[in-house]
Amino acid sequence: MAQKIVLAAILMRQQKIVLVRQPKDTDWELPSGTLTQEHPTTEDGMTDILNKFGITTKITDSDFYETTYVQDDGGHTVYNLYTPSDWDGEIRTGKIKAEWFRFTDPVIQKLPLPVFESVNSFFRTTNPNTSNDTSLSSLDESEQLQTRHVKGLDVLRTLQNGNPQELEAQLKAAWGNLSDDIIDFALGEVWASPGLDRRTRSLITVGITAALGGRPQALSAHLKGALNHGASQEEISETLRMVAVYAGFPAALEGWEKMKKVTEEQKKESTQ
Repeated sequence: MAQKIVLAAILMRQQKIVLVRQPKDTDWELPSGTLTQEHPTTEDGMTDILNKFGITTKITDSDFYETTYVQDDGGHTVYNLYTPSDWDGEIRTGKIKAEWFRFTDPVIQKLPLPVFESVNSFFRTTNPNTSNDTSLSSLDESEQLQTRHVKGLDVLRTLQNGNPQELEAQLKAAWGNLSDDIIDFALGEVWASPGLDRRTRSLITVGITAALGGRPQALSAHLKGALNHGASQEEISETLRMVAVYAGFPAALEGWEKMKKVTEEQKKESTQ
């Protein structure tokens, strides 16, 4: 299934956010662009994209907000969202139209649902009095299980870039009842926890599976998952360097060979 990585920025000014659209488009979107091989890091990519929009800034890793995923018929789009704290300028590139909207404006709600939810979450974080979240602990046991399962399926979808129902059926065929523990607990409870974004969790898991050694299937799966979650090859390389320091070079070298194979496979799939 096809995948692309989009870098987008949530720029706020006086409780408004800026959206842009091309002259012939009807849908507004966050200022964004596609990550390319010319960008050594996602932060450099976001800086370059905003500079081309007319926004002066230097994005750092502290400006990263979260990664979200928009599913479509051909696969999914990875959105790495940034909230620059230090920027200046106005959107003024070419024929692109830009307007500032209040969060309550219906236009905001027409963003792709996962992107809107991220914007919504950021807005509530900066305006805590508007929060009306229902915590998982406030639900009864059956509701909690259902919520975890839904969240687990969504993690499974983005981790493996596929149809979640088909992936669930494959897990059940291979692992029986253990698949429920994987989806409901490992993915729905731990992976879906808001404490870390999925890209970071993927990089951690790559490091752990590489350090453990002798688990080529798990390592390959999570290398693919890291790429699906928007990690760059450089970030994976740096993760494996940490493995070399703390778990030994043999484990890191094994991971390195797997990484080269997986990234080549991903490049071939993206060109088909």
